[in-house]
Amino acid sequence: KIKIEKVKTKYYIRYQSLLNDNIIADADFFPNDNSVSSIYVDSPYRRKGLASFMYNTIEKDQKVSLQPSQDLLPDGRRFWENRLKGKPEKMGLLYRWLRF
Repeated sequence: KIKIEKVKTKYYIRYQSLLNDNIIADADFFPNDNSVSSIYVDSPYRRKGLASFMYNTIEKDQKVSLQPSQDLLPDGRRFWENRLKGKPEKMGLLYRWLRF
């Protein structure tokens, strides 16, 4: 079973996903702008919903609605496009930063 641990720093909170006490993913949440500036998922666990699980956990824990950061990589853009699919009122959050 995957468990989530939090590590607080001065500027952000790192959420770590652990499987058998090994970190398989982490995400850095910045409370000042309700965004995750970086997320990493070990390759064997990608495309299995782990990033979504982490984002959902952060939103529930922090009682916020996360927003895309300003500097998305291509994988991040695809993640957010999928995450916001069916929520046209929130798609503007994604496209206000992106240049295609």
